[in-house]
Amino acid sequence: MNRYPITYLLFTIISVIIVSVGFGQSHKAIVPSKPTELIKYLPAAPNGWKMTESTAKSFFIGWVCSQATREFQRPAPAQVGAPLPPPFITRVRLMDTGYYPSFNGDFENFKVGKYSNAESLLVAGMPARKITISRTRERLRVSLRGRFIVEVETDNQPPNSGQAWLQYFDGRKISSIADSNASQLSNPIVIETVDEIHPERNSSSQVHWGGPGNAAATEPH
Repeated sequence: MNRYPITYLLFTIISVIIVSVGFGQSHKAIVPSKPTELIKYLPAAPNGWKMTESTAKSFFIGWVCSQATREFQRPAPAQVGAPLPPPFITRVRLMDTGYYPSFNGDFENFKVGKYSNAESLLVAGMPARKITISRTRERLRVSLRGRFIVEVETDNQPPNSGQAWLQYFDGRKISSIADSNASQLSNPIVIETVDEIHPERNSSSQVHWGGPGNAAATEPH
């Protein structure tokens, strides 16, 4: 992870821009990126890691959201005389919320502090939420521009490993994705699922809806 200082600096520069325009200001919801586009902004497998999943999907819960996920694994260091430890697993995700408030609930009324198994903190100046899911699993979510959420979930790794994984995201490219002029949803809405490793699982369907949160029917497409 030798590129960490450079990429961390890029995230810092981006965060200064975000803070300067005022994080948390209301923004009209827009139609998010398509899953096939969003997945291109996920990092590739770092040296020594194997990609075991690469998927993207859209879903409708009052508004359309797109999310892309990749999972990487590598063997954990073995110790002499000890049972073989479980592998290191990291899941990286990128969500395009289209500024829809419900998808950004973790960052509503953001305030630094610790709450039971969760902590609100600033990562390179950007609002973040760290959640301790279990003794071996952590999740770190970072908000970019109030539109994108970068998420890192680590299994069987040292505490706070998620922050080091941020170096593999190109925060500058993500933040430079232009806002769509589309602020009205089509009817029906096309919902897509993309699987880069198993493309035979790709699918799409249409959701007919009658208003926010009122999806009427889903049809294969």
